[in-house]
Amino acid sequence: MQELNRRDFLATAMAGAAWLPAAGLLPRPAPQGGKPTPESGPNAYKYRIAFGAWINDMRREFIRRLPCAYGTSGRLWLYPDARWDRSSYFLPYVKRAGEALQAQFADGVRGCLFYQGPVSNPGTEVNIPVGGRALADARRSVADTLAEVIELYYRPKTAETRRQLVDIFLRAEEAYFGNWPRQRELFLKLYGFVPGEFKLDQNLWGTSPGPATFLKEPMLDAAGRQDYKKGLVSILRELPALEGRCDDRGRLARIKRAVIFTLNLINTIG
Repeated sequence: MQELNRRDFLATAMAGAAWLPAAGLLPRPAPQGGKPTPESGPNAYKYRIAFGAWINDMRREFIRRLPCAYGTSGRLWLYPDARWDRSSYFLPYVKRAGEALQAQFADGVRGCLFYQGPVSNPGTEVNIPVGGRALADARRSVADTLAEVIELYYRPKTAETRRQLVDIFLRAEEAYFGNWPRQRELFLKLYGFVPGEFKLDQNLWGTSPGPATFLKEPMLDAAGRQDYKKGLVSILRELPALEGRCDDRGRLARIKRAVIFTLNLINTIG
């Protein structure tokens, strides 16, 4: 980016954050007995939150120039579709979301509006507490926080069972998102960036569930769907061996249902 455009972009981005009082962010108070300053007057804020991934390439410089703390909405999140069955998809992304939060913290980010979703979905249920732990302590590894969450939610009876469950979530993530690098050029052509927010159905409006566009171009090509299918089939084959080895209160059954539903969609698309 040329230097002139870079300056213009940063100035526009800072000005564009001015609507944030609507989000409940309050100005910093003026110093005791002093006059308001650019950092403490009516147009100054304790935090500014950037929704989306639009400033990733220049984040450090942008944060350095801000007179307040800066937050994001993370780097990767699923915008859930309320019209879909909440247990009909299995899309954990703990590794990518956790590593992105660590990288953003290193850049100076000090807040996040972390996207959540329906906790009855087996992937979302784990995404949320892993993300929360990453926000509480960015120094912890994703593997460490994921293992803690699996222990809490699935109550495995042995360390080996816990390891297998951790592996299932990481493999499911890789089976889907591992294909996105191959889609990069198409993402850039259509959107100008690699998506942070993604949806089950790109059309959020309607009265009935829409098509499974998260399984089609530009998100996945035919080869990507087959990779995702292979990963889910391998997980489906392993689930029966885990039965009775966890006090999971039905969670393994929810993973099985979500995987079967997703495989049916993939096989329908072809």
